[in-house]
Amino acid sequence: MGIETMCLKESGKLITKSPKYWLLVFKLYASSIRKPLQAKIFRAAYLFCRHIDDVLDGDRKINHDPELYVQEILNAMNREENGPEIIELYRFAVKHLMNMAKNGEDPKALFFRVIKGGMQFDHQRSRQKRVLTRDELEKYYQDTFAPVMDLALMISGSDQRSSDLPESITTQGHIYTIRDLEQDLRSGIINIPLEELEKSEIDRNQAFGRRAAERDPHLSDWIRKEVTVQQGDLKQWEKRLKDNGAREVCLPLIWQMKMFCRLHQLGLH
Repeated sequence: MGIETMCLKESGKLITKSPKYWLLVFKLYASSIRKPLQAKIFRAAYLFCRHIDDVLDGDRKINHDPELYVQEILNAMNREENGPEIIELYRFAVKHLMNMAKNGEDPKALFFRVIKGGMQFDHQRSRQKRVLTRDELEKYYQDTFAPVMDLALMISGSDQRSSDLPESITTQGHIYTIRDLEQDLRSGIINIPLEELEKSEIDRNQAFGRRAAERDPHLSDWIRKEVTVQQGDLKQWEKRLKDNGAREVCLPLIWQMKMFCRLHQLGLH
């Protein structure tokens, strides 16, 4: 199956999964008008990672054990041969990314980091109902968002990387924690720091949802402060953008998060 055929297949799965992905898929293809090759590389990289994340989350049903399936993908990435069909999207993307990399960058290592440090870690802790400390969450945000940001900046042709834009990691981590609180808690993923839960009236050994967190005096105050602090960091992130590639990648994310923060403060989230 060709790369574009595989991308269309994966995009179709996203569209049928939820209407919230319609705009995303439209953007994935609309960007081909200006930069066809970069858009194709980004589609392949994104849909490869999305496929793995959905398999581990249980949103994508396969005829295999999800953990063994993902390990098979990782093994194929190491061997550079064979593996499940979806691996072809990775191989296409990484072939081009190796030519885009600068100063000894390793695109392959970035893919491994986001799969192991982000997706597999999420899957394991959701089953264990593990609560992370503030420092552990910050490391998780780095492992989840830094490699993805670096790959996107690489594809866009930017000279900047996530290390130049530290707020690109922290704002996504903290704001998406608040935005996705209900969905994450339902999946057994607790992104509220242990230090904050210990100050609350919530029993972390019992299942709880977003409403319970928002009704708790301490956690409701923590949520409000998180949104306020991140609004300032979004402005700092925007100020750090130095080239068109970085602006192309970052400004849509910044705009979306600014809108979420504003709506949250108005009680419309």
